This record gives sequence, C-alpha cells and structure tokens, in this order.
Amino acid sequence: EKAKGQYVLVDISVVYNGDEEGDAWIDLNPELVGSDASIYDTSTAMVVPAKPATDAPTLSKGGKASYQVVFDVPAEAVADAKIRMTETMSFNDESVLWETK
Repeated sequence: EKAKGQYVLVDISVVYNGDEEGDAWIDLNPELVGSDASIYDTSTAMVVPAKPATDAPTLSKGGKASYQVVFDVPAEAVADAKIRMTETMSFNDESVLWETK
C-alpha cells in the first residue's frame, strides 16, 4: 500500500541473554520517536517487510536473530528520529534509544 506519510524500514538484530527462551517479535516493542515529538508503533504501516519479525525463530540463551519492522510516519517526523525499544510485558520504564541514519 501507498504510505500515508513516509515508510521507514528498520533492521533489528537481537541476542537472547535470558535463561529460558524468548521470541523477539512478542517480547520486544520497537517504536519510532519522531522529530515531531510523537511516538509511532509498527501498527502505523500496513506493509510486510522482506524479513518480518514473525519469521524470527524462538531463541534460547545466546541465540541470535535479525528482522525488520516498518513505520509509516509523516515525512517531517523522519529527520533526527530515534528508535526506542522496550520490553512488551515489563512493569518498569526501561528502554533503549538508538539514533537513525
């Protein structure tokens, strides 16, 4: 589908460090923090990337996976945008923030 704003494709690589197992596409929540001070989630894009998160395998300790997510954001929100990653079912506010290029 045509973007309402502009598509932003993000490549994500993960390593599972837990003692049990994890599914990145369920356990992690990527968001785009736009330069317009708005936060966008992946539900803003109605396209499927070439390497969708749902194709990433379940990982045990030390397991690695790569996948892509897509955001549909206003073009003016893309400059200086950041990617924020939080744990989906977490009760604390821990997150990591990466700059985009």
